[in-house]
Amino acid sequence: MYTQILSNVTPTATRVAVLEDSKLVELYIERPKHVDLVGNIYKGRVSNIAPGMQAAFVDVGLEHDVFLPMGDINVHHLHMTDEGSDDILGHVQELSIRDILRPGQEIDIQIVKEPIGTKGARGTTNLTIPGRYLVLMPTTEHVGVSRRIEDEEERERLKDLVEQIRPQGMGLIVRTVAQGKTLEEFRGDINYLQRRWEKVNSRSKNADVYTLLYQDSNLVQKIIRDIFSANIDEFVIDSKDEFEHIIDASSFLSGSLREKIQYYQGETPIFEQYGIEGELEKALNRKVWLPSGGYLIIEETEALVSIDINTGRFLGYSNLEETVFKTNSEAVEQIARQIRLRNLAGIIVIDFIDMEDEEHRRIVVEKLKDAFKRDRIKTNILEITELGLVQMTRQRHRPSLSTKMKESCPYCSGTGRVLSREYMGSKLFREIQSACQSESSQVLLVSAHPRVARLLLETHRKTLNDLEERFGKKIYVRGELGFHQEQFKVAGERLTNDPGYDNF
Repeated sequence: MYTQILSNVTPTATRVAVLEDSKLVELYIERPKHVDLVGNIYKGRVSNIAPGMQAAFVDVGLEHDVFLPMGDINVHHLHMTDEGSDDILGHVQELSIRDILRPGQEIDIQIVKEPIGTKGARGTTNLTIPGRYLVLMPTTEHVGVSRRIEDEEERERLKDLVEQIRPQGMGLIVRTVAQGKTLEEFRGDINYLQRRWEKVNSRSKNADVYTLLYQDSNLVQKIIRDIFSANIDEFVIDSKDEFEHIIDASSFLSGSLREKIQYYQGETPIFEQYGIEGELEKALNRKVWLPSGGYLIIEETEALVSIDINTGRFLGYSNLEETVFKTNSEAVEQIARQIRLRNLAGIIVIDFIDMEDEEHRRIVVEKLKDAFKRDRIKTNILEITELGLVQMTRQRHRPSLSTKMKESCPYCSGTGRVLSREYMGSKLFREIQSACQSESSQVLLVSAHPRVARLLLETHRKTLNDLEERFGKKIYVRGELGFHQEQFKVAGERLTNDPGYDNF
């Protein structure tokens, strides 16, 4: 599989696309005013304790307080300098959130999940600072190895190596790209990480509340550090300044990797040249077509993501079971691609077309699991249910693509629907009827969306004429192009020769 990373850098946004065999599978976006918060370390103040949730809320100066659950509090590190800490640390399992934190207490906290909707970010006091091969954990002594490194001998070798250079009182996690690396390569990484932590720790001692103690690298640098590896065939960037900065700052990369970094100088914008702009627009649609003529419907809600599979235009074979199996099998690769591309996370429910054959059900689930092996985000896929549903979870780190590129509709508030013109016509008629009784004016001027105004004229003309005769008023209706379908206005006015409205 030929894998490319393309980076488009402009003053308004930095976008990074990952392509596999020329197909867009991942997209990262960073804007100057909306930089990702994950990885940032703040000095915050506990604003509230929620004993029923065994959690605290920490004010770090963001729009919403950071949610800090009990399980993400490093009690040993938090209290190791407190008086009476031996009593606290000796009974960690029995502790309540109130035993650990108090309102007004100042703590260092790291963001692990971005804010979503009205929910604030999620944080932890188990601080980490990532490097190229290692992740430093200055508040714990644990040593771990990436689960994506499956070879047991290699896992043991890496663990033994990092134990030799692990700073006293700190922990380390070996990253996936560390496979096959040497002790000397790890030494350079650990020296860099220790220097960064010393700056953070020193700043924390004298910093005021709400101070940003540590900020992760910019998007392009994170991609170089976290994704760019021997598995990537090409890294192309269209910014001369960023290209030069990468080359200068990437001494940790091998010569073969540095040779893969290219500066794009074409006249056509890089994302247009590689066909990414068109793919981006498709990635925001609810409906995704499959090559055979079937399609997916993808719905994001606050609780979960639902994916529905339909045969659509695919007529299939003479055997219905084979047609269904073909459509479900074809959908699997597209589902995995769309989830990665849209960065869908949390609970995901996939509604496959019902299959009678048990072997077909097993094969489809296995194909789905295989399709997610290329995903760097942790996923958990359960077996298919009797209703043909597959439930899965995907770890959430950053907002979905639609959250990054869309905002809630100001009219429907994200429901995707507005009140029908039939309903609005009836509602407007009732408002006119009420105004006839309450208004002392001889004229009623009615303004509404053109479709609603037209419907009112078509369905309620006789009844409105009856209202004019009954109350001795003139009713004028005008369609307003600038009005939303749910918007209208009924106002009493003095009688004029030409009010500019239509009279019944």
